[in-house]
Amino acid sequence: MTKTIAVISLWRDSQSYIDSSLKQLTNQEDELGSDYSFFYSFYENDSVDDTSKILSEWLENRQGILLTEKLNHPKWESVPSRSRTEAMAQYRNVCLDSLRAKKYDYLFIVDSDIYYKKDLFKSMIDLIDNNKRY
Repeated sequence: MTKTIAVISLWRDSQSYIDSSLKQLTNQEDELGSDYSFFYSFYENDSVDDTSKILSEWLENRQGILLTEKLNHPKWESVPSRSRTEAMAQYRNVCLDSLRAKKYDYLFIVDSDIYYKKDLFKSMIDLIDNNKRY
């Protein structure tokens, strides 16, 4: 039986690293094979580069949704800030809302600018499935 993995991720002005980020997601798909299907919920706001276009093209052959908005919000750098954390939580909740009608077995929240191993999802699924407390 195929299990479904939902992936949410936030994007803004990501063109400089987006190819690497999307390749990592493709690697997760390849690593898990046909036993898993993926559904993506991406949120992009206020990009001034081609982030939205690149995401839209990548999703053409996949199940998923791209939510994009022009909010004219300030761009947060990677700094500790309560306002930044609240804004990111709000954006992630927008992604989660788009999943309400979807049935999925696992949910991964992926930072779009973080690098991780190609077997990360598989490792995390194994931990979850093999630990009765989860």
